[in-house]
Amino acid sequence: MDLNVKLKQRLPNGDYVTLNFETLAELVKMSATDPTTIAEKLALIEAIAKGASVPKVFNTVAELDAWIGVAANKATLKVGDNLYIKAKDVPDYWWDGTAKQELEVQKIILSNATASLDGLMSKEDYTKLRDIAPNANNYTHPINHAATVITEDANHRFVTDQEKAEWKGKANITVSATQPANQNTGDMWFQIV
Repeated sequence: MDLNVKLKQRLPNGDYVTLNFETLAELVKMSATDPTTIAEKLALIEAIAKGASVPKVFNTVAELDAWIGVAANKATLKVGDNLYIKAKDVPDYWWDGTAKQELEVQKIILSNATASLDGLMSKEDYTKLRDIAPNANNYTHPINHAATVITEDANHRFVTDQEKAEWKGKANITVSATQPANQNTGDMWFQIV
């Protein structure tokens, strides 16, 4: 069954204007391979009735140009409609009311990254990063170190237990007027008189 329906929208002045699109039947026609629900199709019809932009998708620019070349198709376009091209490395377009215009987008820089600019990674950098083991930079500094990992210098030396014992065994020397308390055997006292 084919439905030929004209959808009219009332303007603020009371007049009606016919909204042009291919046919309502094409919008609501269901097929076994069409995943769109009736509710989705009705939402699309409502969007068209309210003047919402409906993007159109074409495989190539030539296909778009051929479609625009048909007066009935061209009449369905509204200012601002997007005209997308599936083919890669070609621009997409928008309708300005008279002709298609190229959508302006920021170009992506496809050069290698530098210390100051974003970009792509070189094959050498990729190889270097690829060969790093997982969690290679997951370092936890140990709480304790063996003395063998520390380098001595003139201001930083280790003392052995024997050297400590010898220092402890040396006599304490006290210079004072009064006798020091708790002196050990061998300690010396220089009494000031």
